[in-house]
Amino acid sequence: MEAAAQSVYPFEQKCPFAPPEELTWRRRNAPVSQVRLANGGTAWLVTRYDDVRTVLTDPRFSRRQVREAAVRGGPPGAPAPAPQGGSARITPPPSGRFDFGMSLSDPDRHAAWRRTLASVLTPRHAESLRERVARAVEETLDELQGGPQPADLVSGFAYQVPVRVLCELFDLPEDVRPAFRAWAALVRAAAPSTAAFGEAMGSLYGVARRLVDKERAAPGQGVIGLLLTAAGEEAAPTDEELLTTVMLLATAGYESTAVQFANGLLALFQHPGEAARLRAGQVSAAAAVEEILRYAQAGTGFAGTTVTTEDVRLGGETIPAGSTVFISLDSAGRDESHTDRPDEFDLGQGAPHHHLTFGAGSHFCLGAALARVELQEGIARLLRRFPTLRPHDSPEAVEFTANLFHRYPRELTVVWS
Repeated sequence: MEAAAQSVYPFEQKCPFAPPEELTWRRRNAPVSQVRLANGGTAWLVTRYDDVRTVLTDPRFSRRQVREAAVRGGPPGAPAPAPQGGSARITPPPSGRFDFGMSLSDPDRHAAWRRTLASVLTPRHAESLRERVARAVEETLDELQGGPQPADLVSGFAYQVPVRVLCELFDLPEDVRPAFRAWAALVRAAAPSTAAFGEAMGSLYGVARRLVDKERAAPGQGVIGLLLTAAGEEAAPTDEELLTTVMLLATAGYESTAVQFANGLLALFQHPGEAARLRAGQVSAAAAVEEILRYAQAGTGFAGTTVTTEDVRLGGETIPAGSTVFISLDSAGRDESHTDRPDEFDLGQGAPHHHLTFGAGSHFCLGAALARVELQEGIARLLRRFPTLRPHDSPEAVEFTANLFHRYPRELTVVWS
């Protein structure tokens, strides 16, 4: 393959969890290189673990312009991927709440509020929710077990558990939960339309407004109440900060976790020997989840987009100021110089430092600890509840769909008797 490959980015992906050949070639031969986009523009692609980590942590790679572009209709130069491959033009969202908030802001704009968030959303806090997460999983499994076979684990499990967990995280009042579930249904139906996503975010804004008003009046033990208590009167957060926080945590905690459930379960079905090891207790649920997070990625190629604020020397190349830079988390997780046997799915080798799925530095996902608890409880309890769980159709024939940033199974039908 020539160094100046002519394929349009994102590259065609033939196997769900196998990075495209061109992506692998670039990681090994041109780890920082320019790519052509479907709209005729160019961008820089970063493919090795250490270089990807640099982009995530170096302030010269800024998300400010990406945040502004997201409100207008997508990251600079990046069309939204369509479910069946190819690309679709992102259309401007309707008026309303469509703001990725702190996840795409520069550190100096959200550092103080992020510190307050980090003081609440700790691994200890996530562990304190484990019992409630387990209960949410068991309730979902009860419904799954009481339903017909074959059952779809995407709609019946992967997208159900995160909604229940978020209700617990926010300590949502019972009369607000139906509106929250309605928002979740809108979000799932919206992908990959940015306009529809904007409408869904408008629906979420109404839920967030009711929750913030409730917690302002009487702070409880949900995350917003805890934030108000932690911030104190002198550093009291604005309504905008609280509303953005609800919307950010809900959006990130719903779709990304659902997608990781779906992709992780498919990877286990593709490797029944590994699923058997997990069932038998030969590997821990914690290790299994870390390997799933590393291996079972299926990004669209547009997550973590940044723009350089000055010339940056990286991977033997000089990236000019004002350049759009994409990172490949899929490729970073397969970096031979960082992980032994990177193309093998081995639950026993799972470890947090083997992947950058939750980001790094000032943009490390604050919900990572809770997501880990959720995935651990969800996958382990699913396999224990249904010891004969197996795919109804061949795992290799599973059809994929996509939202703005992830690819995942459209359906994952299973039987257990």
